[in-house]
Amino acid sequence: MCSARNSKDTAQNPQAPWPLVEDPSLERDNRPRRAKAKTKHMFQQTMKNKMDMDAFKIQVIDNGKGISAEDIQCVGKRYFTSKCNSLEDLEDLRFYGFRGEAVASMVTLATLVEISSRTKESMKTHVKMYKEGVGLDVFEAETSRPSSGTTITVCNYFYNMPVRRKRMDSVLENERIRQRVEAISLMHPSVSFTLKNDCDDDDSGRGNSLYSIYSKWNNPVFVKPPNELPRPNLLKLRRLYKAWK
Repeated sequence: MCSARNSKDTAQNPQAPWPLVEDPSLERDNRPRRAKAKTKHMFQQTMKNKMDMDAFKIQVIDNGKGISAEDIQCVGKRYFTSKCNSLEDLEDLRFYGFRGEAVASMVTLATLVEISSRTKESMKTHVKMYKEGVGLDVFEAETSRPSSGTTITVCNYFYNMPVRRKRMDSVLENERIRQRVEAISLMHPSVSFTLKNDCDDDDSGRGNSLYSIYSKWNNPVFVKPPNELPRPNLLKLRRLYKAWK
C-alpha cells in the first residue's frame, strides 16, 4: 500500500506509489465495471477463516513481506495501491488487488476492520482500524507478530445490509468459499492454504501443500503424491476455473 503523497511528490519521483484517486482518468480506467458485494468475492480478495451468521468474523492471515508503519496509514482508503504507478502499468498487470478497492469495500460493509502488519525489517507490529467506515490512528500492537506478514480481521460483515445478510445461507456460503480456495490453490500450488470454520471446528484444506489439501477433500484432481499424479480431470479444472472467474 502506498503512503500519502501529493501530485508534486509523484512528479519528482515517477516510481513512487501514488494514490490513484488524484488522477481522474486513471481512476476511471481502474474502476471495475460492476461492484461485487458478495461474501465469496470479499473472501477471495482477502482469504481464511469462515463466517458465523450471528457473530460474523472473517480473518485472513499471511506470512508475506508486511506493510510499513508509513504505508499502513493508507490501507483501506479507496484507490490507494502500491501495485500501479502509472497508466502504462494498467496495461501490464502482474499482481492481484491493483485497483485499491478490496479493503476499502470491506470498510464500508463491516462494523470493524482491523489490519495489523509487521515487516521483516522491524520487530514492531502496527495496527490500523476502521469502525463503521471511520479510520482510527495507527498504533503499535502490545503483542508483536512472531513473523512478518499481515492479518486482516473483518467483523459483522453486511451489518448495514440486513436484507442481504438475512438471505445468506451459511452452508452455501461456506461451500462457495471452499471452492474459491480450491481454485486459488490450483493457480498457486507452492502456497499452503488453511481454511478453518471456528463454528464446527472443521479444518478443511489444512496442510503443507496443494496435494495434502486435495487428499483431505478426496478431490479427483489430486489424490496421490506428486510423483504418482494421475492425468488431471479437465472437467473439474474447468469448473474450478469458472468458479474463480
